[in-house]
Amino acid sequence: MESVRLDVSGAYFGRLSKGSDLVEEVMAMTVKNGVTSGFFTAIGAVEGAVIGFYRQDAREYVKSVFDGPLELSSCAGNVMLKDGKLFVHAHACLSRRDGSTVGGHLVSAKVFAGEIFIFSFDNRMNRSFDEDTGLYLVDVPR
Repeated sequence: MESVRLDVSGAYFGRLSKGSDLVEEVMAMTVKNGVTSGFFTAIGAVEGAVIGFYRQDAREYVKSVFDGPLELSSCAGNVMLKDGKLFVHAHACLSRRDGSTVGGHLVSAKVFAGEIFIFSFDNRMNRSFDEDTGLYLVDVPR
């Protein structure tokens, strides 16, 4: 395993806008605050979501749509550059009224209410294609 110390250069808090897309809100907040490498976490509620599951054998995402109210029990991810452009990578755990949960790669979610914290890093981080997995993985900065 490779690892590196990251220096936090800023911390930002925001309230997610009702009716917006959560992933787009993360992107807008990072652009507004000049974050090019960072980590975020969010909680709240959504009115529906699209979750992806990566089929390792086929090297493709299978998407599932979940309609109706869901609690955003946990959402975490990172923001960094991929092919020179800002890229948001998020995973979420969503709970239903009966307490059952669904989760995985967050493709999109329609916000009902939510709060988000973003931590910006001084270290510039990038993603590049990994032949072994078929995914764009984080290059550990040196």
